[in-house]
Formats: sequence, structure tokens, C-alpha cells
Amino acid sequence: MRVLDGAVLLICGASGIQAQTFTVTKQMNRYQLPRICFINKLDRAGANPLKIVEELKLKLGLKPLVIQ
Repeated sequence: MRVLDGAVLLICGASGIQAQTFTVTKQMNRYQLPRICFINKLDRAGANPLKIVEELKLKLGLKPLVIQ
């Protein structure tokens, strides 16, 4: 990841943050890589974008800015 200028982190809106997301986020933090988080699959049953935003804050320690 050292050669990247930025990254897009895709998160499922229905199932939330998965275990692999922690690993990828740790690598992004290590190399100080700027990122955009995209919440995908919001048309599925049980999708909750506000829950995902809270998980980004609590579980990953990010400061999300929500735009639509």
C-alpha cells in the first residue's frame, strides 16, 4: 500500500464491518493512506447506514463525514 495515493473502503450496509475490514484499516493507518468509505448494498433488507457510521467511529476509530 505504500505506492498508493488513496483507497476506497467498501462496507456492506446490511452485514456491517467484517473481520477483514479491521486488517485493511490497520494497513491503511500504518501507511497513512487517505481513504473514502463507501457503504454498499443499502437496498437490502436490514441495511442501516447510520449503524455503519457508528461502527466506523467506535470499532475503527475513524471520523466519518457523511455525504449523499
